[in-house]
Amino acid sequence: MRPIRLVVPAFAHVDEPGRQEFAETLMLNLLVQQAAYVDAVERDDRVMQQRLGDAAVARFRNEMGVDLRRLRLTNQGFVKAS
Repeated sequence: MRPIRLVVPAFAHVDEPGRQEFAETLMLNLLVQQAAYVDAVERDDRVMQQRLGDAAVARFRNEMGVDLRRLRLTNQGFVKAS
């Protein structure tokens, strides 16, 4: 699998404690956003689903310099979509 540091510029020079903090932050963000998304799906709130997706894309772009909509997950890891 391709290391995330090759895809995420902000992650390239992070030490081990920084990687751990990064991973824990991602997990917490995922849990909170997943709960909100599931609630929006259960209520069939398509506007909120779109807003949550847009917010996730913006957060990754602003915090890590990565556009999630331009990544694809392959057997070799994440690659920039053409």
